[in-house]
Amino acid sequence: MGSMVFRIKPLPEPKAYLVDRNGKQITEGTRSIDDLKNMRLIAAYDESVFIKANFTIQSYTMLGEGVGVQNVSGTRLETGMIDKIKSGRNLILNNIVALGPDGKLRKLNVIFVKVL
Repeated sequence: MGSMVFRIKPLPEPKAYLVDRNGKQITEGTRSIDDLKNMRLIAAYDESVFIKANFTIQSYTMLGEGVGVQNVSGTRLETGMIDKIKSGRNLILNNIVALGPDGKLRKLNVIFVKVL
């Protein structure tokens, strides 16, 4: 029997999204404080990528305009910080790190949300 050489490509980079209760994914936009409290952070591929892979959010930084900075682990937003953000101000999620099924940590995109 002969041998074959296989080339395994690395997984494509996922994107970070905020997901609401209905499963809608956003990377920017405007949301109410109540909406933000019920959202979670995920790492996933958009519809153009035909690969299914599970990524786990490890950590990220929340920057609330006029409130400060907080480092967070897990997928839920820090509700104490969200309560302090005034309407019309910005919430920025950056330094988002996700662990892929290949064991690699990935730094993902920044998410900008204007608070209603």
